[in-house]
Amino acid sequence: MNLRTKKHSRIFINIILGIVFVVAILLSFPSMTYHVFLYFLYQDTVEQISPVPELADNYLILDTREQHEFVVSHIKNAVWVGYSDFNLDQTLHFPKDTAILVYCSVGYRSEKIGEQLLKVGFSNVHNIYGGIFNWKNKGFPVYRNGMETDSLHVYGKGWGFFLREGKRVL
Repeated sequence: MNLRTKKHSRIFINIILGIVFVVAILLSFPSMTYHVFLYFLYQDTVEQISPVPELADNYLILDTREQHEFVVSHIKNAVWVGYSDFNLDQTLHFPKDTAILVYCSVGYRSEKIGEQLLKVGFSNVHNIYGGIFNWKNKGFPVYRNGMETDSLHVYGKGWGFFLREGKRVL
């Protein structure tokens, strides 16, 4: 092996070790991993708002997850509008200055629905930062049939990693 090949091998090994180190750190701190993930996920087209239970009293809350996710649990007083079946007609009867809070599992789908609402003239639309996962991880309640529950639909197998509180349901 010549000197040049040895040098390239060391560089490659150092890169691999660096990647392994970063992954190990992120997996050791799920909360940090979640926030790093959200940083790259969001496009910041809809203003983010930190989850607090009082939001339920001051906003029209729209759950943008799929129906089967909503049925498992949702934020109190949330109205299901869906994502793949979302229809703007469901919201057009509200005044354009209505304070609207959208959420989904992590905030990506709700950001997309929030963009649509802003595009048709709603002026006070916010997205729950981290979605219902962050809401539940902070210990805030979710409901099913009007009763508090510990269950939360995790969207898919890999997504359950981000839910630290509550019972994961697929």
